[in-house]
Amino acid sequence: MRYTLLLFAAVILAITTNLFSQTPTHQGMVSDTTGTTWFLNRTDSIGGFFASPLTLLPSIISTPFGNAALFNGTNQALLINGNPIGTASAFTIEAFFRPDTSLAEGTNEQRFLHFRNLTNDNRRVLMEIRILPSQRWVLDTYIKSDTAALPNSVTLVDSNTTFATGQWYHVALVYDGSAMHQFVNGSELLSGKVLYKQIDLNGKVSIGARQDPRSWFKGAISFIKVTRKALPASEFTIPAITSTPDMKHSPKGMKLGQNYPNPFNPQTKIDFRVTEKSTVVLKIYDTLGNEIATLLNEEKPSGDYSVDFQSAGLTSGIYIYSLQTGRMIETKKLVLLK
Repeated sequence: MRYTLLLFAAVILAITTNLFSQTPTHQGMVSDTTGTTWFLNRTDSIGGFFASPLTLLPSIISTPFGNAALFNGTNQALLINGNPIGTASAFTIEAFFRPDTSLAEGTNEQRFLHFRNLTNDNRRVLMEIRILPSQRWVLDTYIKSDTAALPNSVTLVDSNTTFATGQWYHVALVYDGSAMHQFVNGSELLSGKVLYKQIDLNGKVSIGARQDPRSWFKGAISFIKVTRKALPASEFTIPAITSTPDMKHSPKGMKLGQNYPNPFNPQTKIDFRVTEKSTVVLKIYDTLGNEIATLLNEEKPSGDYSVDFQSAGLTSGIYIYSLQTGRMIETKKLVLLK
């Protein structure tokens, strides 16, 4: 009897431990061992954290990459009561965004992402752009710590490496424990030594402006991803930067076709091509960013493939399917019509 009770208790403990060790997934967030992704497809909450307007809320728009938050560069920004960096001593921050042309005076500095300690502004991490008179932009990343040891801050900005506005870009800030590195579309631009002190779990994040607020960002932001370790560029989540429905502009390594039929019910077919041997991940998401199904997650040799998707249990609406090979991701929409 005693042995039976002990065995029963062990089973209950194992089940309880498993339940509470799973990473929660909130609406608008995909969280796993590779990082936490915030999809900016709503304004009331981001990644399960309460979101409030710094002045006014951004609008939500449809883009070739799903819904995104659109900021007007004047008075729209979000404040998030949470800090996904947490207590990590190394981290990677990625963002997928579209800076827009800004003709107004005083908009040279546009801060689109700002992490800071709740009570100590001398502990902060930020990403912003500088709009040049040519209406091109440069990336500016910054880390500041309240430590007497040097270097306790570093700014990375190169005014000679500029990018056109009105286009989509992937940008990343990587802190490896001793230095900050900045990237645009997977290419490293600059790096610099800096000592980082933890912002803490109770930090705040502003999206679209400084937390003051000022330095308003003008453009659209699709997602922000934070990983609590330093990632190499080969592991960044970079969407295929194309809005064309055909496959001729897809990135090297894969080509994703439009599902057919579309709209569909109850089954549709998704074709894709792998141009070099790689691990292929094909997933379905709803428009809030919640994962619906994993259709494929395995290594494939080069070749053409076709996968069927069954809509059993789903309601009518728009869904997103995503193909990932290595660090490249391409997404398209499918429509279920019952």
